[in-house]
Amino acid sequence: MANSQGVFFVYDSSFVVIFFVFEIPAIILHVEYFIENYQTELTIDYKARTIRIKNRNKSYAYDFEDIMISKLYKSIYYKYETDNNRRWKTPFSDYGYWFVRFKDDRRFYFTSLMIDTSAKPLIGGAEVKYPLFPLIKRNELTDDEIEHRFESKVKSYMDKNQHLTIHELSNRIKMKGSFKREVNEALSRLKSVKEEDIGAK
Repeated sequence: MANSQGVFFVYDSSFVVIFFVFEIPAIILHVEYFIENYQTELTIDYKARTIRIKNRNKSYAYDFEDIMISKLYKSIYYKYETDNNRRWKTPFSDYGYWFVRFKDDRRFYFTSLMIDTSAKPLIGGAEVKYPLFPLIKRNELTDDEIEHRFESKVKSYMDKNQHLTIHELSNRIKMKGSFKREVNEALSRLKSVKEEDIGAK
């Protein structure tokens, strides 16, 4: 295509692809992180083992022992820390965040716009995750909560499948690759209960 002076411009589709694949994700993360940490201050006193947070005119004070969940999310680029495999660095490789949930159930997400997430966790004991694209996850649960949800689903599936015979349950168990983990567990438990009932008679 030429302009009025006769200078030609060449449309390069590869530039568009690179922009959407690498730059757009970085922009999305930057906007999300900026909104999350707008007017947020974090102060950690390692000697006193305390954490102070100011967030939109509200202040919170915690001890290290008040932490229920602590997870550091780094870009998958940094997974070489555990597997020694080097990966291509992208415009969003240095984005990440530290998620903390306290005993009062308040949750905070301190992003790479305010802390160095490429370094070690700010507080020892944090679990480190390496997602491909570190968007903030809002549904973090404790191990006890995860187990409670799992058991609730298992019980629900057991109730729904009470009508199945032992033979039908056995056939479904053989197809375990087709079902979710909680379904497989429910089928196995239900089969054992039915077998025990027959043995007791």
